[in-house]
Amino acid sequence: MAKNRKDTPDAKPSGKHVSLPNPFQTATDKGKAPKFRFSSAASLLEVYRRLQESDEKESLRRARIKRHYDGYRPYDRASREAGGLKNLTNINGMGLKGTIDALPAALHDMALDTTNLVELRPQAPEFAGPDAAVIADVVAEEFSTTLRDSRKFLPALAAVVREAGLYGLGPVSWPDYHDYQPVALERGQLKFPDDASAVSSDNELYMIETQLPAWYLFDILDNRKESAAEGWRIPAVERYVKATFSEQKDTVSQTGDSTGTSYSESAVSEWRQNRAYESRQFETLRVVQAYVREVHEPRKVTHYITPTTSDPDDFLFVKPEAFDNMDQCVLWLPFTVGERYARSVRGLASYRLPIEDMRNKFLCQICDVAFRAASFVLQSSSAVENQKLTITENGPYLVTGAGLTAAQSQVAPNFQQLAAVNEMLSRVAYNSSTGSTGPGAAPERVYSGADRKTKDQVALEAESGRQVEKARFILQSTVFDAIFRESFRRFMNLVKDPSKHERYPGVKEFIKRCKRRQVSLAVLRKVTEEFHIYTCRDLVIGGAEVKAGMIETMLGTVGGNLDEVGRVNATRDLAICRFGRAAADRYRP
Repeated sequence: MAKNRKDTPDAKPSGKHVSLPNPFQTATDKGKAPKFRFSSAASLLEVYRRLQESDEKESLRRARIKRHYDGYRPYDRASREAGGLKNLTNINGMGLKGTIDALPAALHDMALDTTNLVELRPQAPEFAGPDAAVIADVVAEEFSTTLRDSRKFLPALAAVVREAGLYGLGPVSWPDYHDYQPVALERGQLKFPDDASAVSSDNELYMIETQLPAWYLFDILDNRKESAAEGWRIPAVERYVKATFSEQKDTVSQTGDSTGTSYSESAVSEWRQNRAYESRQFETLRVVQAYVREVHEPRKVTHYITPTTSDPDDFLFVKPEAFDNMDQCVLWLPFTVGERYARSVRGLASYRLPIEDMRNKFLCQICDVAFRAASFVLQSSSAVENQKLTITENGPYLVTGAGLTAAQSQVAPNFQQLAAVNEMLSRVAYNSSTGSTGPGAAPERVYSGADRKTKDQVALEAESGRQVEKARFILQSTVFDAIFRESFRRFMNLVKDPSKHERYPGVKEFIKRCKRRQVSLAVLRKVTEEFHIYTCRDLVIGGAEVKAGMIETMLGTVGGNLDEVGRVNATRDLAICRFGRAAADRYRP
């Protein structure tokens, strides 16, 4: 960051916030590129408020999806009770939750050590060779082990896939400049312009409302010199800390929003967390982070952090040229590809929600029919008796007055047929929204009695579903590539910086394991310059089980044509696929 304050946005408090006509600068009055897109914290917050307003309608849609996913009942309980319908069934079958939670199934192989998470390829032909292959294998294996041992990386990816399935976009970021483990964001936390591209790296502005814990802030204040060099404005941080923790000023950007998403989504989240009231005992400081691609040379990304309120009107943090591109700070996983605009992307939940709502209501009716069929029906001997009925319950016994006789139930529901309709609705919703049924597939219909699916039909539908999941994973693998690439870049920067090894013990252990396998620290320092990193393609083709079958087929057909090195490698790869890397060392170290 430039030391001259004239080369940075204005850091002086400017008093009360006022609405600015053009808070996001693109050109000066002379038609030149401004040094910074934001000249003050007030201008940044003005843009943030405008993005909040434009996101309000979509936040209501997300809240409806979230309520359904979290198990809200299809009918309002108070309205039903007021109408004398309290005894009717009112349940959520959780079909949407089950479908969305199954989406990260393609990531399950990542949790096992039978397949690497990443693979390294030489950037140029001159780097290729036996030594490069050994280095690539060792680094890929040990980096994959580090990510699995962290217990944060894979859950973050699963959360990204879940958000994409729910709302269309699964955003992800990193907590600071050094940490290599990504953090999954809630879709509502991320704000962007209405015309934002569906490709996250093409956009110029992202805004995220997050929380900073007290220990993190005091760590900044305890290391003033290093923090200031990093980009923190120490006086502004002190004022905001005092206003938040001493003066107990509210830091929410809009009333009712406790999660940094929207007031409607926050209400659903608080219900999910059983939070009857908001406690201020464990107050955290809320901030708005902005990542902006500047129009001035060299047109890199500036990172801004400002209070959620304009008092004090000052930046807490500014770092020009913090990132080379948007993929290094914020990116997202789209549920579908092919859309031009980000707001056009829809998740699986958006397509399933209407039918799932109908399924829940239909399920309630089926239960009500069952209750009526199992109830004790009484019939009076005359119309006059209807006016003076007396029924007394005494434990398991029912005492009735004169003139009342038991009647045969007139309800004879076909529960098998009703359940088949419910099953059909589920298939139609999933198959149509995911494309599991191709043009040549048979139309959906209700099966009942002996008219059931054949074994071949069940197998065909299952295979069709697997192909859809595989195709989606392949299309999304480019985003996974970007996530792995950025995490690896950050990780290798930590490898090169010994001062960070104590703070990140996983890095220290990685270096030790590589050294034991004859890959020195000097070699590791050059890895990012000599290799490209990708998501392991074994995961794309179907995981360890599929790869094991392919290896066995290859050994059975052309195994005699492999040289000794090829046979050894095939044997080890097969053992890894079957038993995992740790167990494979027992058979082929």
